[in-house]
Amino acid sequence: MVRLILVKTIILVRHGESEMNVAKITTNAIDKYPLTVRGRAQAKRLTQELTLVRPNVLFTSPVLRAVETAGIISQGLNIPAKVKRALVERDPGRLNGMKISTFEEDVDLYSHADQYGIEPVSSITRRVVEFMDGLSQGITIAVTHADIIRGALVHALGISDDEFSSYGILPETATMTVINQREGGRYEVVAIGSPRMTDSIVRACREG
Repeated sequence: MVRLILVKTIILVRHGESEMNVAKITTNAIDKYPLTVRGRAQAKRLTQELTLVRPNVLFTSPVLRAVETAGIISQGLNIPAKVKRALVERDPGRLNGMKISTFEEDVDLYSHADQYGIEPVSSITRRVVEFMDGLSQGITIAVTHADIIRGALVHALGISDDEFSSYGILPETATMTVINQREGGRYEVVAIGSPRMTDSIVRACREG
């Protein structure tokens, strides 16, 4: 079996813990809810992990918690962070600013996305795939949000969002989801929600 040549690696980083996470608020507000002290420490730890590979470029969602995470990574890796609208948090519609106390409540509300005017997963998937397809060769870091990473995984795994939901996967804050793209545009998932740059991830990133 011929193994197709690696074209690019995308490291999707979920931002560090923010005041929004602690307060259990759902929002896509651009300029609210900075990182907590723990979130900044998480981002610094993650930056140390990212030094094990040589990224070409760093992109970030325009939302404050992502921008602050990217700023810490940018300083540690000495590469500028570029804001990319495609990486912005999912639009929560009429749930914007609402406190959602439990995982079960979150699942119930988001399962009725149309009812609340929430951005559908198909829209998220479309914009994040357009972003990934448009990247140059090499290793890219993209600091973003859980639902955006979800959209990327749905596409890379070639499954429906409903099927993805059945696995109960939710990348924690300050973790890496790594996706490779090979010749012909085929994507493959290397890691989901990893807090460490393991040897296997490093090998996958350096393969090209």
